[in-house]
Formats: sequence, C-alpha cells, structure tokens
Amino acid sequence: MKDSRTREFLRKHLPYGNPTRARVGALKAFVKLGWLEAEDAGLLKDLLLQDKEYAVRAHVLETVSELLDRRLLASVRQAAEKDNDPRARRRAMEVALRLSEASPVETALSEVKDDLERVKAEHREFRERFSSTRLA
Repeated sequence: MKDSRTREFLRKHLPYGNPTRARVGALKAFVKLGWLEAEDAGLLKDLLLQDKEYAVRAHVLETVSELLDRRLLASVRQAAEKDNDPRARRRAMEVALRLSEASPVETALSEVKDDLERVKAEHREFRERFSSTRLA
C-alpha cells in the first residue's frame, strides 16, 4: 500500500473540485502512510494556505499535527496569522506550538525521512539511467 502508486492516487484526489469527503479521506490516508514525501509536503502547504474549504484546511492541520512534519512549520505559522476562519487560526497556533516543541527524537526521525526520500529519488534516477542505457 505504501508504494508510489498509492501516493499518486492520493495526490490526484486532493485538489479543489474533488468531493470534500474524498479530499479529507486522502488527507487521512497520508497519516496512515506515516510520513510525507517532498511533493506531498508541498501539496499540503498549498492546501493549507490557499484552499477555499475550511474542512480541508482543518484536516491538513490535523495531518501535520499527527505526522509532526517540521517542513510545514513556516506554513502553519503563516496560516495561524492569515487564515480567514478563526477556528483554523486557533488550531494552526496549536499545531505550530506542537511542531516547535517536537522532541529531538522526532526531529531526528524527520531528518531520516528526508534522507530516505533523497535516496529513493537517487535510486529512481539510477534505475531510469540503467534502463535507458540497457535499451540503447
């Protein structure tokens, strides 16, 4: 379930225009996966700061809070200051506090996840190079 096809499927259902339940379900699935790839983090950042639906922004905050992904701390702080909905601003303040107080173990885990993402990207690149040289 944790392969790239799953993440692509979830990313496809996140943009505005899809049913809200599908979008919220995709956000909940990211929590089940346990971590965010760089592309996922960027997508969640955009949803948090630009999405029109409160329910989606609220679930983005819950996802970030559950995963303790510090890459989104700046975006969460920005949402705490600028979101139109006071409920979202309050929750963003809570999540920002939780992220800033994350223990060193969680910080180290986040760094390991980032390193893993980098290694996976390099692996994909090498695999593509190998397969293209093999075909030539």
